[in-house]
Amino acid sequence: MASPSLHEIASAIAAVVSAIGGAFAAVAAFRSADAARDAARSADDANRRAILREVSAVAASILGAVLGVKSRAAELISEYQSAEIFSGSREHSGLRELQKNTRELQEKAESFVADAGLFANGATQLAASPAEDIDRVLVRLSGNLQLIQTIRDELDRKHAAISSQNSQHRKVALQSMAPRNA
Repeated sequence: MASPSLHEIASAIAAVVSAIGGAFAAVAAFRSADAARDAARSADDANRRAILREVSAVAASILGAVLGVKSRAAELISEYQSAEIFSGSREHSGLRELQKNTRELQEKAESFVADAGLFANGATQLAASPAEDIDRVLVRLSGNLQLIQTIRDELDRKHAAISSQNSQHRKVALQSMAPRNA
């Protein structure tokens, strides 16, 4: 058998080096794919934590907004009671109906507290839930917050109106009590 030529030896060495280089390239490609998967997983985890924080923040906003509704409702009922006094009738049916409506609006706002309370402190109940469930809860809570804000706006509007009327009644009452200088 003839000895291999220099060209054949060089070709064999080049083939071995090429195979080793290919192996290194394959290892690098696998490592790169693993790094890409880890980066995608990390991004998904960060996104999930951000959505859970948003759920918690919206739930806490609901609890705060309901406190504001309760406070404004109490002020509004007090103004309606003052209006009853100024009207001279403690059984003014229109004012009683307005008070009843105010209590109903307050109760509607308070009906969202239990649901929001589940998620106000970190939304830990949703930690293992699918992303679709978390999104569904976020949409529901956001809608509830909008309803509560609408209730608060309505109570604010009514309070401004009745407060202004009562202020005018007080002014007239005080003027009628003032001594007249002749």
